[in-house]
Amino acid sequence: MNCDCISEIEQRVTQKIKESGDFKKPVKGARMKELGFVLSGSTFTTRTVTNLEVELEGQKKKPLIPMTHNYCPFCGVSQRPEKAAEEKES
Repeated sequence: MNCDCISEIEQRVTQKIKESGDFKKPVKGARMKELGFVLSGSTFTTRTVTNLEVELEGQKKKPLIPMTHNYCPFCGVSQRPEKAAEEKES
């Protein structure tokens, strides 16, 4: 990703959970599970992902379709390296 939102949020959430005392065992950390890797040219980039749940007639199991975000859902910075460079320059 082209921003530090995920790591910053994970750190803040981990600290809040530790302070809350909601768990009997010590909290090691909290991590976002909805991240994916996208091959862009010859490099892998990390993007946030939303899993869309599809409800089908006559079927109990709901398949998931991953949808990657082009922009960070927290700060709005482009998750594509070339776009982020353009945004930082302007």
